[in-house]
Amino acid sequence: MNITIIGASDMFARSFADWAIEAGHHITFVGFSTAQAEEMVAKMGSGKPVGPEAPINDDIVFLAIPYVCLQPVLQTYPGQIVDKVVVDLITPIDLNTLELVQPVAGSASHEILGTWPKTKVVKAISSKFSPMFLKQSSANKEMDEVFLASDNKEAKEIISEFFRQGGLRPIDAGLLDQANDLEKLGYRDTMSAGARANK
Repeated sequence: MNITIIGASDMFARSFADWAIEAGHHITFVGFSTAQAEEMVAKMGSGKPVGPEAPINDDIVFLAIPYVCLQPVLQTYPGQIVDKVVVDLITPIDLNTLELVQPVAGSASHEILGTWPKTKVVKAISSKFSPMFLKQSSANKEMDEVFLASDNKEAKEIISEFFRQGGLRPIDAGLLDQANDLEKLGYRDTMSAGARANK
């Protein structure tokens, strides 16, 4: 499958991109500059690098960025992201304090939908894609779970099948109103992984 990942940061996109490439997907990496995307592709050994000026052609777009970058990304593509499935992988963490942020809109997913109302937003949270798990074994069965929330049933099923084909276990977490609870879950797992990594 051809997908776009907005996010060319080692820390925030690497775990998901590693999995997606291994699962056989073809990725276009969008960076804040073409050079950043090219660096990511060089590290991954696969993918097509583009900058923010390039049009987004794929029907499925993953956001794998720090929360602080969400609004700049949303404003970069004011009219391009239409009728696409947008998968929100973001856990809203303050990078200075490492505390969980409570988005005014309710969740990062609701912020996305507020700016890109003509998209089909799916919240996806999995320990497997936490940056803290980059060097940890994928043998842990809990890491095979991907929790999904969306108001669009068809989009949720498309993304469920996307993950299922790559060997993961999608779990229906309900409507997009559950996105904030999933962000709390993602934060808990990230912090727990970080604590274990530092031992």
